[in-house]
Amino acid sequence: MAHADAEVRRVDGAHLADALDHGRAIVGVEIPAGFASKLATHSGATVQILVDGTNSNTALIARGDAERIVQSYGLRAAGAGATPAVELRER
Repeated sequence: MAHADAEVRRVDGAHLADALDHGRAIVGVEIPAGFASKLATHSGATVQILVDGTNSNTALIARGDAERIVQSYGLRAAGAGATPAVELRER
């Protein structure tokens, strides 16, 4: 689902948390350094999805969309028949 007001920016973790805390972002995906090399060597590459829960409906939709994108990518990278490994941790 595409949104007309969606915007993509590259920021560090501190700026991402600040943007979420101050209402300048609804969702963020933190991709750590070394992600590509871990993916290439099948060493358990991880990403962190951060969601502003101020508006619970928007947060649930954003979280679901982000999870589907990450899972889809993971399944394509792992090949056919793979099962996604997603661990949800709320804060």
